[in-house]
Amino acid sequence: MKLALSIASLVLVSSLGIAWPASAAAISGQDRKEIKVDPKIYDTYSGEYSLEFSPSDTLTILITRDGDKLMGQAGGKPKIQLFPETETQFFAKAADLQVTFVLEKEGKVSHLILVDSGRSHEAKKLK
Repeated sequence: MKLALSIASLVLVSSLGIAWPASAAAISGQDRKEIKVDPKIYDTYSGEYSLEFSPSDTLTILITRDGDKLMGQAGGKPKIQLFPETETQFFAKAADLQVTFVLEKEGKVSHLILVDSGRSHEAKKLK
């Protein structure tokens, strides 16, 4: 539920056009640095992911490539941009969110790890 509230607050702030006083990295005390990566890797990460809180409470996360940007969307809410910190680790600038894609030996994504305000959640990639 806390994850849904964090995402909802991010969506509300974004839709109202309110400027945050600092990036999420600054708010959380971490110094996040965006790097340049080949946007082609975003195709590997694109897809639907299922975050299960309980058998009856799941959240679908949609990861898409929009040109040279990686976008995340949770539960049908507006998309937010995810910025690369490494080739597999991304962060949002408007919230304390971090996404790490976990790759299998073949280079396919098995799941992602979403860290929201210090709490870690695993979401499996759907076929």
